[in-house]
Amino acid sequence: MTKKKSPLVFNQKKGNKKIKKTHYFWLLAFLYLVCLIWSSRLLVSINPDLDVYTLRLVSDISAIQSMLPVMGEILATILAISFSIAILVIQHAASSYTASILEMYKRDYWTFVFFGYYVVSLILTITALLFSTDMYLANMALITFLYSFLILLLHFIHIIDLIDPRKIIEKAEEQCVKYIVNIPSKIQFMIKDKKPSNKLEKMILETPLYNQFVFDHDPSLQEPIKKQVLLINDVINKAVSRREIETSKRGFEGLSKIAESYITIRQHDYITDDNFLQYVYNQLLSVFIIGLDNKDAALMQEILRAFEKIGCSTTSLKAAAGNTPHMANLAMSHIRDLSTMALERDFDDVSKLAIDSLKTVSITSIQNNGGEGLASDYIFEIGNLGVQKNSWYILSVALNHLKELLYVAVAHRINVNRAPRRIFDHITKLSFLGIQKRLDHHALQNSLFPWLPEFSIRKIAWAVLKVKNEEYPKNETYPREKYSKDIMTKLVRTIGGIAIISSQTHSTHTLGSSIDCLSDVAILMIKEQFKTIEEGFKTEIFHVIKAMKRSYLTIAGYSFDQEWFLAAPSEIGDAITSIAVFSIESQKEVTDECLESLENMCLSMIKRDKGGYDVAELASRIGVIGAIALNKNENLIAEKAATLLADFEKIYLQDSPSPQEGEYINEMKSLYRKFNKDHYMRLGDTEVYSEVYKKIEPTDIDNFVKLFEQKKKSEI
Repeated sequence: MTKKKSPLVFNQKKGNKKIKKTHYFWLLAFLYLVCLIWSSRLLVSINPDLDVYTLRLVSDISAIQSMLPVMGEILATILAISFSIAILVIQHAASSYTASILEMYKRDYWTFVFFGYYVVSLILTITALLFSTDMYLANMALITFLYSFLILLLHFIHIIDLIDPRKIIEKAEEQCVKYIVNIPSKIQFMIKDKKPSNKLEKMILETPLYNQFVFDHDPSLQEPIKKQVLLINDVINKAVSRREIETSKRGFEGLSKIAESYITIRQHDYITDDNFLQYVYNQLLSVFIIGLDNKDAALMQEILRAFEKIGCSTTSLKAAAGNTPHMANLAMSHIRDLSTMALERDFDDVSKLAIDSLKTVSITSIQNNGGEGLASDYIFEIGNLGVQKNSWYILSVALNHLKELLYVAVAHRINVNRAPRRIFDHITKLSFLGIQKRLDHHALQNSLFPWLPEFSIRKIAWAVLKVKNEEYPKNETYPREKYSKDIMTKLVRTIGGIAIISSQTHSTHTLGSSIDCLSDVAILMIKEQFKTIEEGFKTEIFHVIKAMKRSYLTIAGYSFDQEWFLAAPSEIGDAITSIAVFSIESQKEVTDECLESLENMCLSMIKRDKGGYDVAELASRIGVIGAIALNKNENLIAEKAATLLADFEKIYLQDSPSPQEGEYINEMKSLYRKFNKDHYMRLGDTEVYSEVYKKIEPTDIDNFVKLFEQKKKSEI
């Protein structure tokens, strides 16, 4: 415990309402005292001539004498009825909520104020009757009597507050917070009362660790708070049995704010297990079971929101560098358990909210202490259970939130071997499971590969490149570039793995989306310049090409064997062509790898393509790269493309079941005509080879064809 603590700030609107109510009461009390003094003998005692200014509601003493007995009877009746109502309120509270609430009513000073006013009014009226000739006393009694009706109205409102369970929760919350804020000063007083016997004991008493020791080992400090927490939980349980969701919601908010205020005074302490927070967790868990048995989804969601608020607060507690505080992990563990129970009973909406809460707590942890805790593990477990129950929705939510966690972790430069590595592993495993269960069409399209790229997993690449290229001290250049390489390696391996497994299971939608994503990421890497790492992203780009090649061989072979037309093989060829085109000038090794991969893909499928058209179409991309290379004056690349195409034609004409001689050249020219039409545009594509290919001159194509013919003749 530290000596100086920041006070807890309440909700502003609630605080303003309380201030207004208090001001109104004191304004009313001030006006009453003014009227009472104004009607007394005060002015006469100062100066007899001022008697004419005395407040007199009745000037004839005989008129008011007949009213005094009636006033007394009315006041006595009001006092009796008010007392009876107070008894009924107490009985109602004790039977409907909990007997512990009686202590709160016993300390309610407003009730004593109201009863005190009625008693004073009655005594003043009786005194006016005894001194029936005193006009001043009679007017004072009349003013007090008239004000009693306004007090009665306030008393009526106060009684409503007494029986309103939300107000009961609010009062209990206020008492807890006031007590919690004063705990540090109480501990200081307790330590001051101790008399050290030597210098060593004195030094120990002055250390902050001793404050924490007193807090953790003196149960009397937490006992009053636990009583109020138990009171709130009792009210919640009664509200749950009556399906009063509004009361339950207010109770959960109260427990959350109590926990948050408690954390405020302990955020400078090193805490592993905390008895009070565990006590609050247990109260919430007990109510969740009731909601689960009653199939009350709204109640379960409110409990998860309470865990989320408390969990986010606990991330501000002290922990070892890069670690999430134990109490935050415990909160996430409870959220995971509750989500699992809800999902097993088919409450998908409750489980979805639990994943949301895990993500929120984890992101808060990353921002506060650089550790996401066990959130990704728990989200993976929930997503895995969703896969087992064939719920594409839960799988989609889990993958989407893992992606968001990864984005935040990368943006905050969390060590790649900590949170990012685990999250990449979880995304890969969940994606594989979803694809194998045939849940990927909706799940992965809505989470990892949505239509808008800013919501896709490719934004991880944007985040890491932003970290690499933002302003920073020069001595950080290598660590940042190394960090970007490590993240990109895992990113392309993850997306590449999804593409390969999609091709193996013939999931063409996911395969097409993953290939587009890989292509965009590869083009981003091609454009990046490094200062300390000579090879740049070359290894990662080669891995992208290999993943695309492997995916093509699998899906194209399946397509040819089944004699089904699939768009995926053509899309993969286009993606490799795009990578080759954008690396012609800056990374020629990448272009060479793309050309060789395209030739290998063509040669591998010659015998399986019974029509001969698909292989010829793919081979035309080699010519496209060569024509663009000529346009950019990269003659060596153009010659290699022409040589590879000539080698392909020789084998193609020999081994193809239905060779279409010259089809690859015709396809090159056909693509040029198609790309140059004004209405042609590939939706969602801004950096593909078509955008470059349509800008070249027709002579470039003719020149490449001539070069191709020369290579054919030279081989002969």
